[in-house]
Amino acid sequence: MIDILLATYNGQKFIKDQIESILAQSYTDWNLIIQDDCSSDETVSILRAYQEKYPEKIKIFLNKKNSGSCVKNFLSLAQKSRSDYIMFCDQDDIWLEDKIQITLKAMKELEKETQDKDIPLLVHMDLRVVDENLNLISDSIFKYQKMDFKKDKLNNLLVQNIITGCCSMCNKNLIKFLNLIDLETDSKNIIMYDWWSGLIATAFGKIKFVSRPTLLYRQHKKNQVGAKNAESLSYVLKNLFNFKQTSKIIDDTYIQAESFLNIYFKFLNSRNIKIIREYVNIKKYNKFKRLYIIIKYSFFKYGFLRKLGQVLILLFF
Repeated sequence: MIDILLATYNGQKFIKDQIESILAQSYTDWNLIIQDDCSSDETVSILRAYQEKYPEKIKIFLNKKNSGSCVKNFLSLAQKSRSDYIMFCDQDDIWLEDKIQITLKAMKELEKETQDKDIPLLVHMDLRVVDENLNLISDSIFKYQKMDFKKDKLNNLLVQNIITGCCSMCNKNLIKFLNLIDLETDSKNIIMYDWWSGLIATAFGKIKFVSRPTLLYRQHKKNQVGAKNAESLSYVLKNLFNFKQTSKIIDDTYIQAESFLNIYFKFLNSRNIKIIREYVNIKKYNKFKRLYIIIKYSFFKYGFLRKLGQVLILLFF
């Protein structure tokens, strides 16, 4: 059984399309667990109508107060799961009809490859980026955002995320690690739930990527995160020369890494403890040692311009 975790907030415009795409899946052994974060539009009414129509498949939880972040909403959903696998789901995308089937097949292959179901496993897929009206923007988010799926080791993921939550599946043992998080305190230090899941998988288990797109990733004005065209001039200028914003983004990765170390210290091996500590302590060093550390452990973002911005921040801020 697979639990699909759908976090909603003021999603009335697209939520029907998303739920219909889940109902149309070729693989049918799933539960849809929805948690609404105090929507003020018609989202809850739409959800209740679907629950009444499919009571055996759809379960709804309503937060009494707004959680303040999609991170907290998704992580609290994960703590409600009792199935062998979970899939995260955004409210505004469209799943291609074989998404679950393809992802589960990849997970089963990963289990055979590792020959160990008792470690955290994560499978993630590529996706198609589309506009609000589902017109194609890019066949691949990895090409669109200039990301490399091979950059999935601990030193890579401490610095930059490559996991898109709505195209990922986690096994039960990864969920156990998610459940060690204190939602009230720890979630504030987590940049995104999918990034955190990737850190768990690379530190304690395995990650598998499948290049086949299984989802239409809808881009619109209200996207919580969204996809950015890494080749556009406006993106380059904004991120290369906005040192204050870039510095804040990098600082957040140090905070996230330190929180990860504190929560999972007793489970981490000595090598990974050293890697995380070195990353967390970068800003405590002088500029020359900072550069030495990022070179030694390859704590680099992917792509020349990202690396350049990162190095400039480390040397001068």
